[in-house]
Amino acid sequence: IHVIPHIVDVSRFNPSVAPLDLPNPELHNERYCFLSIFDFHWRKGWDSLLHAWWQEFSEDDGVCLVLKTYSGDDSPQAKSRIHTMLQRFKVDNGYHDKKTAPVLTIGNFLSPGQIEQLYAFADCFVLPSRGEGWGLGYSEAMSMELPTIGTNWSGNLQFMNRENSYLIDVEKLVPVTNTHLIQIEPGYIGHKMAQPSIDHLRHLMRHVFQNQNEAKAMGKIARQSLAENFGPEKIGKQMVERMQILTQKEGPVKTGFF
Repeated sequence: IHVIPHIVDVSRFNPSVAPLDLPNPELHNERYCFLSIFDFHWRKGWDSLLHAWWQEFSEDDGVCLVLKTYSGDDSPQAKSRIHTMLQRFKVDNGYHDKKTAPVLTIGNFLSPGQIEQLYAFADCFVLPSRGEGWGLGYSEAMSMELPTIGTNWSGNLQFMNRENSYLIDVEKLVPVTNTHLIQIEPGYIGHKMAQPSIDHLRHLMRHVFQNQNEAKAMGKIARQSLAENFGPEKIGKQMVERMQILTQKEGPVKTGFF
């Protein structure tokens, strides 16, 4: 098997995009905005993110967290259901009496153009994922020059390293026992995924917030590294070269619909 990396569309995901207009009272110009985009599944580590967020930041810190979630339902009621679930999680884990920093949920559908604008609205991307095949959210955010906090494990390490991103330490590997995840993909049975460190995630979010110039510089390095190594021309060339090798070994390559 010869592996060709994922293509990162650096022309589509670029920092010149105008920010998305989010007229929410929780979001003020002076607030530093962390963004996370994910399917609402255990694998994405949204529970670890919220634990770290509510432990680390208070209402007075001048930060906010925007969650663009997908739950398999982009109806107008999706946002309300997700908000209710997050509030229940907050109460169940003892954060209901704390003046926590704002969390804004976006559960409705966003067009491709609006997704780029949402990245442009944010100051930092964060996702303590337990496992990725590639990590589209990471690569898209990095292409947008966002300083990006992600887990130091799995497929995203194809393009993420300590020179172009902020990597969360892994405490241990844990068996996949989440019932909903196994129902979606039975192939996870018997496998393990990463448990990112909540303490280290807290440290990284605080560090980025307190060192914003450094974080912006990291975002520029991130975009440059993706453009140089995973842009369409770079990966397209690898595809062509591989097809030429296959043609020489096996004769003309047949294409078409199957």
